[in-house]
Amino acid sequence: MIRRSGYGFPMTFVPPPPPVDPQPWGAPPPYDAVSPMGAQSYAGFGSRFGAYLLDGFVGALFAIPGVVILLAGPKTIETCTLNSNNQLDSSGSYEGLCRTPTGATWGLAFLAFIVLGFGFFIYQMKREGATGQTIGKKALGIKTVDINTGQYIGFGRVFIRRLVLGVTTGFCFILGFWPLWDAKKQGLHDKAASSVVLAA
Repeated sequence: MIRRSGYGFPMTFVPPPPPVDPQPWGAPPPYDAVSPMGAQSYAGFGSRFGAYLLDGFVGALFAIPGVVILLAGPKTIETCTLNSNNQLDSSGSYEGLCRTPTGATWGLAFLAFIVLGFGFFIYQMKREGATGQTIGKKALGIKTVDINTGQYIGFGRVFIRRLVLGVTTGFCFILGFWPLWDAKKQGLHDKAASSVVLAA
């Protein structure tokens, strides 16, 4: 801007004021941001395996109602085959009377197994997709995130991880140990879902 001081005086140049930063403290970080991938360590096989064991133990607790139904539900008396130790044995040579669960008892127990087991399975996948952690991973201090962004991967990709893990280990059990020799400690199921497991 050019300012004229008055008649007979030279003109002077006054620079404009600097722009005002609308966010003087800088832009806020994105919601639930995760540190850059290079700043975090990959979870070891031991902690991952321990998380699977703990998740399996918690899941087994949901089978208790079904077992209780089988033990305490209505039963019927039927002829059964026993061995020489008076134990139930289909190849035994003795016959006896046994108390076995009725069809209704078996059906109710099966329903309990399916509903509670499936419910826990879905809960675990939703939890891992939203927070990066199952119950076991929370206890062991590890989390599943996107390998590129570090963000949580959502229910769909968690489902892909579980599916690929089941298929690969079912086909060849040794494939479940892939994180032992992988540079980023990824399993094949991690690679299929573009995910990685980090220390939380």
